[in-house]
Amino acid sequence: MFNAKVFRFILAAAVFVIMAFPVGVANIYLGFFHGEAPCILCGNERFGMVLIGALGVFILRYGARMRYIVTLLLVAFYYLYTTVRHWGGRASADLGQGFGDAVLGVHTYTWGILVYWVVIGVLAIGLIFIGKDKALQQEFISSEAVVKDFGPATRFVAIVAIVITCSNCVQFLFGNGIPPYAGAGDPARFTFNIVQNAKYWDKEHQYESLSDIRLHKFNAPAPGTFDFDESPVDGKKLELVSSKKIGFDGKFAGIAHDGEQFGLVTQDGSLFFTKDFDKATSFAHLDVPNGSDIHNTVDAAFFEPGGLAGIAQNKTLYGALVTKDVDDYIAWKDFLESSGDVMPLFDSKGRPELRTIRARMQYTMSVASDAKSDTFITVSVPHERAEQIVVSEFSKKDNKLVREGVLDGDYYPVGADMRGDVLYLLSKQHNCLVRVNMKDFTVKDAANLPVEGSDLAIVKDRAYILDGDTVHEVKL
Repeated sequence: MFNAKVFRFILAAAVFVIMAFPVGVANIYLGFFHGEAPCILCGNERFGMVLIGALGVFILRYGARMRYIVTLLLVAFYYLYTTVRHWGGRASADLGQGFGDAVLGVHTYTWGILVYWVVIGVLAIGLIFIGKDKALQQEFISSEAVVKDFGPATRFVAIVAIVITCSNCVQFLFGNGIPPYAGAGDPARFTFNIVQNAKYWDKEHQYESLSDIRLHKFNAPAPGTFDFDESPVDGKKLELVSSKKIGFDGKFAGIAHDGEQFGLVTQDGSLFFTKDFDKATSFAHLDVPNGSDIHNTVDAAFFEPGGLAGIAQNKTLYGALVTKDVDDYIAWKDFLESSGDVMPLFDSKGRPELRTIRARMQYTMSVASDAKSDTFITVSVPHERAEQIVVSEFSKKDNKLVREGVLDGDYYPVGADMRGDVLYLLSKQHNCLVRVNMKDFTVKDAANLPVEGSDLAIVKDRAYILDGDTVHEVKL
């Protein structure tokens, strides 16, 4: 039967388990015996467990008072967040990778998530049972602390908690120093030689972020805040042949050609197929909110004849395929409205999220593909924190990265198309058309454009430049 005595026994066991295993093993076994020095995030996670252990000892000594229970819950919630933050930086790593030694095949920050989840779960169950015992109820609502005697078991648990806490303090004092020194992200190995440790104490980088507080420090600058260099490049100037107004409505963001027809995509997720820009032969309006985030579409490419893909600036794809075999069940699920002859290009609700290596912290404004090729290309846009232009090639079979290269040049690519081994880029910087050899990612040449635009499609010896609701035909 559940009563105050059983509650105290369970709590004492929980405090012992937390202090002896996650905290004690990391501190004594990994730290003192293996020389593993905790990084500042690992130390933060340990500190949270020490706080939980200390609060558990307080409850054993002064009863299950509301202030201790609530504080325990807040501590568990907060340190669960910090542990998930630490784990999140490693979550995308390949199999077996991680920071520091693994314990039973799992790294310490992953164990931390389990510990805090268990604490929250056990605490929730404990609150249910507190209401079933009058003595515990009285302790919970009491405003006066009643000191309880420690028995042999609770005294042993309290001693273990104090010893492990002091042991951690010694490790962090030797490894990190006293304030203003603080923990390091990649610490040197632990040693009791404090003279050697002091060489690696860090006080320069721990507080610099206080002067630059943002939720996300890797966002590219907002659109429209760039000052582009409009000076011409060292190359020929292309000739404007004609301009044509698009005969249907939309905030057009991308244009493509598959050898038979043009494809247009809008910023809000609509796809149009047309042969002459006067009218759309087929169309689809995507159900944007339900699925991966594809707000702010920026470009289009044909992945196969009749299969038009759009890409959002966050490298998420979607698309539509013109076909006679239409499944109305799937079409209704994916499209708000359509011409009745289109299906999703990828699986139902399929919106592949592309993963890059060098361009992870950059947006893209372009996607390019030859409709009959096995791969497609994205090109990143530079910003103040990532100035390189990364060309990424993906397989159409599984949308996985095949290779990447860095483009050398002062460009800002906002549109692209692919013909054979040549990648055509429309650059806002210098308002030019750049040809890139995809065999080695080198710039072949650049030509000055007679008009401005946001995307292009290459058709034989012509470039069709999209400029709002107008398409300019330019002779190459």
